[in-house]
Amino acid sequence: MWPFKPAWKRKNKNTALKAVLSETDETKLAEIANKAPDPDVRREAVRKITDESVLVHIIKNEEFPRVRREAVAKLTDEDVLADVAMNDPFPRVRREAVAKLTDESILGTLARSDGDCDVRREAVRKLTDESILGDVAMNGGDHFVRWDAVGRLTDEDVLAYVAKNDRFSDVRLAAIKKLTSEDILKDVAEHDIHPEVRREAAAKLRGLNS
Repeated sequence: MWPFKPAWKRKNKNTALKAVLSETDETKLAEIANKAPDPDVRREAVRKITDESVLVHIIKNEEFPRVRREAVAKLTDEDVLADVAMNDPFPRVRREAVAKLTDESILGTLARSDGDCDVRREAVRKLTDESILGDVAMNGGDHFVRWDAVGRLTDEDVLAYVAKNDRFSDVRLAAIKKLTSEDILKDVAEHDIHPEVRREAAAKLRGLNS
C-alpha cells in the first residue's frame, strides 16, 4: 500500500491549490507554506497566513522570489521590512518591502543607492522629509529619481539649484514648473542651454507677472 500523501503535496496543481483554499488551520498552512513542492501552492498558503513569525521564516528561507514577495506583502515588522528592502537579491521583492516602509532614513538610502531604478523611484514616492528629498533631487544617481524627488519638493532653494544645475533638461523643467522666484526664472529664461527650458521659464515668469 502506498503511503498517504496530502492533497497539497500532489503533482496536480489544481488539486493542491484547492486543498490550500479549503485549509483554515494556521499551523497546517505554515507547514504547506514551508514544505509544499510547488511554489505556487506555497504562495497560496502564505496568502492565508497571519502569523508574523511564520512570514519572517518564509522570507528568510524561501527560494522563490514570488513566494517571498507574497510574505513581504503580509508583513508589518518594520525591522524585517527594512532588512528585505536593503538586502533581498530580487528587485520586485525589495520594492514590495519599500512600499510598506516608513523609515525615512532607510528610504533615503534606497532612493540614492539601490541597484534597481524602480526600487529607487518607489523609495522616493514614499519620502516626505524635505531635507532627504532635497538631497536626492540634487544628488540622486539617475535623472528619473531626481525628477521624482523634484515633484515632491517645495523647498525653493533646492528647486532653484536643480533648475540651474541639473544635467537633464526634463529635471530642470520639473523644477521650473514649481519655482516662484522671479530672479531664478529670469536667469534660466536667459541662460539655459535648452530652448524648451528657456521657454518654460519665460512662460512661468509671465504668469507670475500677469
